[in-house]
Amino acid sequence: MPAMRLMIFEPGLGGHHTMYLARLLPHIAGLVDSVQLVMKPGIHQDPGFREHLENLPDHTTLHPLPPRNPRTRPAARGVAAQLIAAARTHRPDHILAPTGEAAAIGLGLNFTRRPLPPFQAAIVRTQFVQPAHTLRNRLSRCVARFAYKRCPAARLLPIDLYAYRHILDRYPNEFTDRFRLLPDPLDPIEEARLAALPDARQTFGLDPEARYIGCTGLLSPRKGIDRLLDAFEQAQLPGDARLLLVGRCEPETRRIIQDAQPHLGSRLHVIERFLTDDELLAAVRVMHLVVTPYLNHFGPSGILLRAAQLRRPVLAPDTGWLGSITRDFGLGHTTNVRDPDAFAQTLRLADEHAHHHTPSAAADDLLRFHHPDNFARTWAIELRQQLGLPADPKLIPPDTVLRHARPS
Repeated sequence: MPAMRLMIFEPGLGGHHTMYLARLLPHIAGLVDSVQLVMKPGIHQDPGFREHLENLPDHTTLHPLPPRNPRTRPAARGVAAQLIAAARTHRPDHILAPTGEAAAIGLGLNFTRRPLPPFQAAIVRTQFVQPAHTLRNRLSRCVARFAYKRCPAARLLPIDLYAYRHILDRYPNEFTDRFRLLPDPLDPIEEARLAALPDARQTFGLDPEARYIGCTGLLSPRKGIDRLLDAFEQAQLPGDARLLLVGRCEPETRRIIQDAQPHLGSRLHVIERFLTDDELLAAVRVMHLVVTPYLNHFGPSGILLRAAQLRRPVLAPDTGWLGSITRDFGLGHTTNVRDPDAFAQTLRLADEHAHHHTPSAAADDLLRFHHPDNFARTWAIELRQQLGLPADPKLIPPDTVLRHARPS
């Protein structure tokens, strides 16, 4: 088997950036001779890095991201220049970019083409298949599609099932051979881990007799927290219902919550801090109903997948990935979160039905596909081909979930 030097290019900080690497590195490091991990300087101080990547696999070396010229426009071209500079320094045989849409678009917009080794990029936000309601949005879609067509990547890996389905249906001659659906890695939860989870009611000081409707993760204005607060107040739920908000708050969201506190009183419980993976699981597990009232959110949501994994019903917007995945895989209810009356009415209905929620067979297929081993195996397809290795018989193909997804 030929020697293989792999470079992993990750310009992002925290959140899913470090989590993706933690799920990818152990599997990939076993296939190659060395891994050059290129990340932002000072990444050691990031809580996500300390939680997920403190102990790197053997033969894996951490390197600082090359500096970016702030005057480069658009910004994606600056990211591409960083990738090219890193490749020039480390001379890899293959490059992976686990959150690589900016690098892929930037490479596609570079009119001075520089040779690169085989390059794979995950696409978290697939702009050119998202709704475009303004001239600026339409222009952005056209630029992204043009850039992806010109990008020298060997493989582009969207994690959005419905974006991928749209690409297959709408652009069969342009992109079918370039795109492959990538699982959004979701760690399995064994019974032992469930038993070891902290008691959320004790950890967060929750009422032992209450039922919690909740939202967790980064609590920002685009997560629709103001609309959830209004819907909860308007829904007139039974007296034991509480609203639980858990995660870091952006300043505007904090002000919104403070304004709502006098109206909701003790029925509103807010835990404002960074959550470890186990704390996040414990928070979702204690929820009777998980609400994801995100605004203008068209891509996947790890929180929704966690809710499905913990067999908790969700209430999601009726648009984008959130709405489609909830309907097609039987994960709960959807509503128009921009319509206060509809939101409150569906919240009341979802609360009533939550007691009787039963996960579907389609939901089981969804969770199997998103297993972190399948995430790593999907990245490894091109590497195995380059190394002359046979196909991985344990790979779970995209058809496992595509057959449940209705055409866009």
